[in-house]
Amino acid sequence: MPSRKPTAAAGATIAVPRPAIPAVSASAGAPRIGPGARILADNVAPTVCRKPDEAMADDVRRLQTELMVAALKCHSVQELKIADKYNSFVRKFSDEMVSQTKALQSVFKRQYGSAYMKQFDIYVTALANEISQRSQQTPGYCKQIGDLLDLANAVKPKEIGGFSGQAPLIVRTSLNKPC
Repeated sequence: MPSRKPTAAAGATIAVPRPAIPAVSASAGAPRIGPGARILADNVAPTVCRKPDEAMADDVRRLQTELMVAALKCHSVQELKIADKYNSFVRKFSDEMVSQTKALQSVFKRQYGSAYMKQFDIYVTALANEISQRSQQTPGYCKQIGDLLDLANAVKPKEIGGFSGQAPLIVRTSLNKPC
């Protein structure tokens, strides 16, 4: 897609072609990434066993990501106040989100060692993309998320893990092999 640069004429722009990006070779077995590719979070998640607190941390990450995607997707539906509700959620649960993220990262450390952060970032990105694609195909998604945010914001911070495991709309992982 060409970039746009302003010209001397007020408000006018001209298209300037971007240089081609060189192809990067992928590791054997790596998922194909590019236009039209659909990478499910479970396909890039660690397959090692998960302790109960780590499984709960994954549910919390899935809830957090669902709500983040919804805040971006649904902010224009003013009457639902999704952005305000999401901001309240972030303020209320920020300490717990940090704690849960560390618990989830421990799974990645066990499987990937020193490369755990790169793999964690790939997982979180795949999760957000998966949720975004699903949200576009779910009728009434923004209303459902508004209701979910109301429920989540009524929970006490230390109870968000239990809530996340039962929350409607959240797609659970199939990789909860107990240790």
